[in-house]
Amino acid sequence: GAVSGDTANAIILSKASGINLGSLPYYTPRTLTLEADDEAALNLAALESKDANGKERSYTLSIKGALDFNVPGLTAGKITVEDVVNVNLAAFKGEITVGNGVENVTMGALSEDFTASTNDLVTVNLTADAADKSINLTGAEGLLSATIAGKIEAVTLSGNNDLETVAITAALQNLTIENTSIEEATLEHTNSNLVEKASLVVKDNEDLTSLTADNVDGLATLTITNNEELETISFASLKAVPTKADAGAKVTIGGSTANANALNAIDINQDAVGSDDGTFISDSGIDGLKAY
Repeated sequence: GAVSGDTANAIILSKASGINLGSLPYYTPRTLTLEADDEAALNLAALESKDANGKERSYTLSIKGALDFNVPGLTAGKITVEDVVNVNLAAFKGEITVGNGVENVTMGALSEDFTASTNDLVTVNLTADAADKSINLTGAEGLLSATIAGKIEAVTLSGNNDLETVAITAALQNLTIENTSIEEATLEHTNSNLVEKASLVVKDNEDLTSLTADNVDGLATLTITNNEELETISFASLKAVPTKADAGAKVTIGGSTANANALNAIDINQDAVGSDDGTFISDSGIDGLKAY
């Protein structure tokens, strides 16, 4: 294999402006470390996760320093990326570790857990086929945009202080959006395992003014708390769906006195003292949850 210093299967040229392996369709040890300048031109376009007989083979790759890491033929194995500006893996189903210096990640066949807490991450565009896995973006402070499609069990957005855009169309079970800077959240996701375990938690988002989740049609847990600017919500499909063997749903909407949601009533009328009957009139959309 390629050797640099005492490290086998490695090309370590930390000041190099480019590494061109564009004619390499297969590397026999299937373990390779590449290191170059932070914005080096890296070409691995021909590399595929299959041998000469067409059998799928896993690679272990470590990439440090590149402008783009785009390998359409990689499908299996383990990848570690650091100081790579753009990562684009259209068919990769294996494990990925995202380190510092990675700004934009696009994956088209995510089948494992995805965790990225680096402050350098700016955008993620993830299409998943992993109904028992999770996407956790907790602590990615510089994240501006998150696009998530396909199938996934859980998605967590937390502590994303610069977040501007969330586009989630995946079928998923649990979604948490907390302590972000998102102002309008229009969620287009559907539920998987909706009547037993599904949850939606939206809390501590100080700039959030509206929340729409019109495709969600069943939740065991709904939490909307401490979003002090939140004035309108919409759950067009969330009706009286039995949850957890008819045990009912756990619903928490409100918050502390200092920063509760702004889902204000226009008028509240009670038919008589001690009566459970009356009316709650609001243009916030909260009355649309009555059946649920």
